[in-house]
Amino acid sequence: MAAVKTSQPAIPRILSFSLFQALTPEQIEAATGLPVTLLDKNVGFSLQWVQAGPFFRVPIYSSVFQYVGTLVTLQSRAASLDKDALQQLEYSSPGSGALLIQELHDIGIDSLVYTVNAQAEWLFLSSLGVDGFYTDDLAMGLSLEGQ
Repeated sequence: MAAVKTSQPAIPRILSFSLFQALTPEQIEAATGLPVTLLDKNVGFSLQWVQAGPFFRVPIYSSVFQYVGTLVTLQSRAASLDKDALQQLEYSSPGSGALLIQELHDIGIDSLVYTVNAQAEWLFLSSLGVDGFYTDDLAMGLSLEGQ
């Protein structure tokens, strides 16, 4: 994304954040049962990259602030947030999920949440002020649009 920002700055960028990326390497290993390898992948941003098993290769964030800082540095237009990460943030510290969404809005970044397929989740996450959803249930999404 940094290369795209430099070479094609007009292309809109969106950066995803999953609950997985908020865990320590030890927590990832305990949760998945997969061996975790720290990667020496210095692409800036002071992020630690990990590989969990043969499939997952991602940066992990020491805090939500580090994720937001990366969004700002990359001049992303939107944050794509794992519903589990946003729900966990809100449940562990009530008001913090809505505060994150408001702070994103304050710096001009939209928030999209994935993958919401239940009405209760949609309504709860809407109450936090998110801008949009990814869903596999198009009929539900159309019926709840704007709520």
